[in-house]
Amino acid sequence: MSAIITNQEMKCYNPATGKHLENVPISTSKQIEETFLKSKSAAKSFNLSTISQRKTLMNRFRKAIVNRMDDFIQTICSETGKKQFEAMLEVMISADLMKNQSKHAKKALASEKRSPGIYLHKRGKVEHRPFGVAGIISPWNYPLILTISPVAEALLAGNTVVLKPSEQTPLTSILLKKIFDSIADNPDIFQILPGAAETGKAIVESKYADIICFTGSTAIGKIIAQSCGERLKPCILELGGKDAMIVLEDANLKRAAKACIWGGFSNAGQTCISIERVYVCESVFERFVELLKKEMANLTCGPNPENRVGAMTMKSGLAKVKAQIQEAESKGCAIYSIPQLEDATRFIPPTLVFDPPEDLEICSDETFGPVISIHKVEDEKEAIERTNQSQYGLAANIFTKNKRRGRKIASKIQAGMICINDALIGYALAELPFGGMKDSGIGRVHGLEGLKAFSQQVSIVENRITLGKEFWWYDLSEKFHGTMKKIIRFWYG
Repeated sequence: MSAIITNQEMKCYNPATGKHLENVPISTSKQIEETFLKSKSAAKSFNLSTISQRKTLMNRFRKAIVNRMDDFIQTICSETGKKQFEAMLEVMISADLMKNQSKHAKKALASEKRSPGIYLHKRGKVEHRPFGVAGIISPWNYPLILTISPVAEALLAGNTVVLKPSEQTPLTSILLKKIFDSIADNPDIFQILPGAAETGKAIVESKYADIICFTGSTAIGKIIAQSCGERLKPCILELGGKDAMIVLEDANLKRAAKACIWGGFSNAGQTCISIERVYVCESVFERFVELLKKEMANLTCGPNPENRVGAMTMKSGLAKVKAQIQEAESKGCAIYSIPQLEDATRFIPPTLVFDPPEDLEICSDETFGPVISIHKVEDEKEAIERTNQSQYGLAANIFTKNKRRGRKIASKIQAGMICINDALIGYALAELPFGGMKDSGIGRVHGLEGLKAFSQQVSIVENRITLGKEFWWYDLSEKFHGTMKKIIRFWYG
């Protein structure tokens, strides 16, 4: 497990070794109130800062993070149990996103002129203004990427930020705050509130939080959505997934197999866009399975540097994944996994489950572990139908050598991010918006859309030429009414 929660503190442990790391105090009600008051006060000036000033701040923040890369890698690995290469990717993707969003901040957030249409004596523009204070609740599985993404976008949009990191992995965010304080003129612009569920609830319900961004489970996301709805408070929800991969008969099977293994087992499968179910055309099914097993032969899981697959971060997650495998076994499903070489209370070996019935949890519920269900389908029509039958719609992956065919299938898939002949990479492309459909969430982060999500659109109209009165005001003659009807019929009829 990564943390034990008490009323006063979070006792953090390394999930891969069980070693105690640090105790982190839980924020008190008084601290939460004081933090928001500081954030609200800081917002008075920061909300009015220029885009250039925010870009300068973000560039300094990014460089300071990169300068402490080794510290971040060590902290991420120790509190999540993931491997060093995976933690290094977190730093790289985070830095790339910060650099990209800074580069495009002006394009996304600068005032835009808009056509006045037929009202030629008017002038219109749209301003993108900050909400004020952004409350952000980040998850445990990627404690840097999934924290810095909304934090950077909220700050670039001109909001101050109050962050609650996951109670399972608070140490990365604590390091992040220390680094920010070292480069910021006003540390109150970005603050953190370590804590558990009650702390998150307080942030969502705070009258000082003007927008909420939550990344986590669909169940908690729905509770937050209801709470925000009652307060007419905007929210961005990045929730769960049950992401599918389609392998067609004309696919490059070797590439598809390698992508499947990486997409399903990296970070021990604890990724919201992890490949959890694969639909393979029956004509290539046996060959594809052979290639999967060949790739899996190169994998081991454990705490050592040579192990490719790391630990399950949460004890509850480990129990859930084991229960899904056991249910499939009880229903007679064929199961293939690499040998269990390490402590079964911390690690789950990469596992394939073949053709489980659709009513099993492994087919319908998010697994969030190194387990992939492999399904034989007759053709692409069946693959598309079974992909879309899920309640989730976060990501999907299509493998075919025919690019036109791949694009056509992509147009039929109900998911917010679709990769053709690749896996997971869509999230790393910082200019692409990221978010889900259906039970996978609402709103978007990344890209221009992510920056605009943390801003309010304000329309401003002014006169290009100021007349004595407008022709639609009172005191219109009947003759003018008739003229207007003629104009409407001519122009719109």
